[in-house]
Amino acid sequence: MLLVLSMIGTGADLLLLGHYENTTQQLPLGMIALALPLTAWYVHKQSRASALAFNGAMVACILVGLAGLFFHYRGNVLFELEMQPAMKGLPLFWEAIRGATPALAPAMMVYTGLLGLIYCLVNDPTNHS
Repeated sequence: MLLVLSMIGTGADLLLLGHYENTTQQLPLGMIALALPLTAWYVHKQSRASALAFNGAMVACILVGLAGLFFHYRGNVLFELEMQPAMKGLPLFWEAIRGATPALAPAMMVYTGLLGLIYCLVNDPTNHS
């Protein structure tokens, strides 16, 4: 349930924020749209195929989240450098990490992917521990 709530909540938040202006912004929404039915498939029928598809989707969620962290942070850095071209080092980092675009928000996709991988590991029928 936590995994599904994480995906639904993140997807709803992205939609409410209008996070779909370009392909890059649509990636997390697309991943959620793909991962939800794969999650249902895996939960309903734990097979090798469903586990591979589910794990692949979770790894992709992690990658999309990491890319989002990069894009959000980079966007904030570029904005700060437009405002103060001489800024660098720790002051630039600090302003960018706290910038207008939430630099750490994409970590939710990383969390979702990791939660899914943990779920799969715990529910692996071949794991007899």
